[in-house]
Amino acid sequence: MVLQASAFALAFSGAASPDAPASDVSVPLRASAGWQVLGGGLASDAQLREALAGLRALRIRGGYFSGPEITSLAGVRVTPP
Repeated sequence: MVLQASAFALAFSGAASPDAPASDVSVPLRASAGWQVLGGGLASDAQLREALAGLRALRIRGGYFSGPEITSLAGVRVTPP
């Protein structure tokens, strides 16, 4: 998952295994969960708040496959903690 702000982007990976069957996945919106600044190190709580406050794009990678493939996501929700 990538949170794109105007000046930087934060990435979170490892929420689900690439070969795992479809399942529910939760991504914590806390820096301590392992968010990374793209091109940098670990994100701080302040950077995560800044990214969410100025969010330009939310990108979710739904699958990994070599070759042509059609994938989809269902039931995406953003809920408060």
